Amino acid sequence: MRKKLNLIVINIVTLSLIFCVPVPVWADLVPDQTITTSPTIDPLTTPPNSTPGTEPPPDATTTDFLIEDNPLSAADAPCETAMCGVEADQPVSGIIYIEPNLSLNPDIRKVAYYLNGTFSTREYTSPFTWGGSAGFDTNKLKNGIYTLAGAYTTKAGDVNFSLTFTVLNDGSADTIPPVISTVTASNVTSSGATIAWRTDEASDSQVQYREQGASTWSNTALNSTFVTSHSVALTGLNANTTYQYQVLSRDQAGNFAAQTTIASLTTGDATAPATGDFTGVTAGATVSGLVNIGPDLSVHPGIQKVAYYLNGTKSGKVYLAPFYWGGVNGIGTGGFDTRTLSDGAYTLGMGYTDSTGDHAASVSFIVSNATPDTTPPVISAVISNNVTSSGATIRWTTDEVGDSQVQYREQGTTDWLVTALNTSLVTSHSVALTGLTPSTVYDYQVLSKDQSGNFAAQTTIASLTTSDATAPATGDFTGVTEGATVKGVVNIGPDLSVHPGIQKVAYYLNGTKSGKVYSSPYWWGGVNGTGVGGFDTRILYDGHFTLSMGYTDSTGEHTASVSFMVNNTVDGTVFPVISAGDAWGITSNGATIIWTTNEPSDSQVEYRVQGTTAWSTTNVNTSLVLNHLVVLNGLTASTAYEYRVKSKDPEGNLTTQATISTLTTRIPSEDTRIPYITMVDVYPTSTGGTITWRSDEITDSRVRYRVAGTATWINSSLNPAFRLKNSVVLTGLTPGTAYELQVISQDPSGNLVLQETISYLTTTL
Repeated sequence: MRKKLNLIVINIVTLSLIFCVPVPVWADLVPDQTITTSPTIDPLTTPPNSTPGTEPPPDATTTDFLIEDNPLSAADAPCETAMCGVEADQPVSGIIYIEPNLSLNPDIRKVAYYLNGTFSTREYTSPFTWGGSAGFDTNKLKNGIYTLAGAYTTKAGDVNFSLTFTVLNDGSADTIPPVISTVTASNVTSSGATIAWRTDEASDSQVQYREQGASTWSNTALNSTFVTSHSVALTGLNANTTYQYQVLSRDQAGNFAAQTTIASLTTGDATAPATGDFTGVTAGATVSGLVNIGPDLSVHPGIQKVAYYLNGTKSGKVYLAPFYWGGVNGIGTGGFDTRTLSDGAYTLGMGYTDSTGDHAASVSFIVSNATPDTTPPVISAVISNNVTSSGATIRWTTDEVGDSQVQYREQGTTDWLVTALNTSLVTSHSVALTGLTPSTVYDYQVLSKDQSGNFAAQTTIASLTTSDATAPATGDFTGVTEGATVKGVVNIGPDLSVHPGIQKVAYYLNGTKSGKVYSSPYWWGGVNGTGVGGFDTRILYDGHFTLSMGYTDSTGEHTASVSFMVNNTVDGTVFPVISAGDAWGITSNGATIIWTTNEPSDSQVEYRVQGTTAWSTTNVNTSLVLNHLVVLNGLTASTAYEYRVKSKDPEGNLTTQATISTLTTRIPSEDTRIPYITMVDVYPTSTGGTITWRSDEITDSRVRYRVAGTATWINSSLNPAFRLKNSVVLTGLTPGTAYELQVISQDPSGNLVLQETISYLTTTL
């Protein structure tokens, strides 16, 4: 099957040079071929090597030339460059065929194309032509200058390319300049400002400016990126000075536009106090009403978007300057109304993206919209329990959140001793007294201070008597004492000599429900609600645990807890077990390293360039967790790194990853936008399920999941295919079990996103 294309001969010659478009044998002209004519042979009607009167091939007419339905690949065309089909800055029109030179690179596997920085197509089939075998129709584009860039993948790795050409489909160039609108000045400081504007077509960005009254203009450096939303920073200005400015833009066809009016701004006072990461608030400040808190754009001028987190919970995302917290629908204006919050202390974190990557900062402040709080906490329900020969636990409650401290002394003495202050603001307080003398009476008073600094001390002096060091200690529990080490099957339950009227007990291990029993002796682990049988600690990992019991007696409902160590190993030394290590979110200058441990431990990573000997080490994250995450920053692009993870438990037992893992940073990319996840759906089976979701750009697919109510995440295998419709199949799950899950996607530039919410899957029976 052949197609007709109406072109004059000289255009066919040009196209064969620029686009490698083949022509039939009977019209096979070569570069720089001279066409001679005679009165009896017309080159527009008679094929070469023919005589007058000879009929041309079927379907040929006086001005038609045949083009093959499947054009030759660049490997067959006369091309000596890595990419064929267009030469630098050449005008093109209609359908064009741009593809890699398979003669130079025969082992190409795939090619990704980006037009003016936006993903266009990815081709997996030879000859890897942009747009597929049918080529790319430039009629879809406006006339103007375009850059087609991307990378092709070979056995040796990825190779970048970039081609610039001019689309000219109607025979005439674009002569209409951009239309400039919405010119604003923001982030004005004593030495600079940010000028923003919009154009009705993609254009470059520049600003000319001068002190008011002067005649000579200064120009900012030209930002040659073609955009419709423009932003240019003015720097090095004089304080307390009025400046005039005009914005300038030139489109891809070279049409120039200048702002029709001259605008002005006045810089601030140079004596203004120094700023930090934030404007609108300083650390420790008290705020009220509506606040305009945002990033200090004089410190961070290149910010593109900001996500806010209030006390660790997401509190909005904004995309436009001045990026104020609380901006509606992503607009960075409007501020935040603190009257929607309770008075008290808050920490506002911001994760912001600029041209260098992702960063974070935080500020702490106090919200106070009411009359100052001058009322101290009310202390009640003060008790002592877990009394031993050398210590005791003091518990009490307050009617508002406050800190916790106890002062104590041997009865008959005058000097008080004071425990370390626990600054956690709670209403249920617990403080351990240690280092006491056996068989001794102690006086004690509990102390609490609220968020406003109002202090309260127990109005009475209470007392307790430590036990004989030679006598067995009693407390809320039998079968275990505070800080003891246990193994195998244990018979732990309430001490019925202390709590004789118990009717039922509910147990919680590290905060997760661990059974309920209804009959004496109410041992933890009793089968089917019976309080006998005990609990087998061998089903737990070796490490620290806290067992709490909520018990009901004739006086109501009460709680108690005890902490102990499980150790079913031989030598008594328990080291964290590291597993599920992986590198996520690999970019040109960083990566996120994750792993899990079988007991709460801290987090650290050692890393080095592959082939070197000296390790670099991240700071220790001292939070004791089961799921670990450490971010590596400042890496070199396109470089192989070795790394190993380290975790240390509360006893100081350190485990270093036995093997060395590797990662390779990516080629630098201007794409720093994080993908957006929507439409997460779950389709369960008896032993697994299929998880599907959509992303707003092509990404790979992974899911992390765990049994609902447990702490440790499990990562699925990575589905490396880049697509908009993502899917992961989970297998090996337990029938009739509820699971929590989050989907994870990463785009080709290494930008990683984790689902913000948790989805749920319950396998069928």
